[in-house]
Amino acid sequence: MAPDERMTFEARIEAGRGGGAFVRLPADASEVFGTRARFPVLVTFNGVAYRGSTMPIGDGTFCVGVTKAVQARAGASVGDTVAVVVERDAGERTVDIPPELAAALASHPEAAQRFEAMAVTHRKEYAAWIASAKKPETRQRRLDQAITKIAAGQVPTGKGGSRGSEKNACMHAKSSEPRAG
Repeated sequence: MAPDERMTFEARIEAGRGGGAFVRLPADASEVFGTRARFPVLVTFNGVAYRGSTMPIGDGTFCVGVTKAVQARAGASVGDTVAVVVERDAGERTVDIPPELAAALASHPEAAQRFEAMAVTHRKEYAAWIASAKKPETRQRRLDQAITKIAAGQVPTGKGGSRGSEKNACMHAKSSEPRAG
């Protein structure tokens, strides 16, 4: 990490659509981090660590989702101001893949290739969805559905995972601000 790829600031936790929450990064974040695209970050909110990604708002600025668990540990909620430290996360992101999913991917090369090309978050969602099944028949059904969807290039829908909480929080951030013009 370059020494300038770190920001320390205070921000208000804002409500997002779908029950999510987020903080906006300062306007110069794209200059500090050298990109206007989404990138992985290590963030602390009132000293509570969180690993996630920035999301472009659409006006050249970024936001980062603040999960309910992080809010609780940080002693903050929507409307509160928190101390924020953001730095680029250069660490490798890995996914714990259930053995059944690994075996199924090994026997479906096209699905395996598409799975490896997916964002880490999407791979984690598929893995968690399969691993969370309590009954063997449910696990097998989910595995079959996952392989079909992965082979078709579909990302998880969130039915059994946590998709959307962070993304929805920031995805509509710009709609809460009046547009100039």
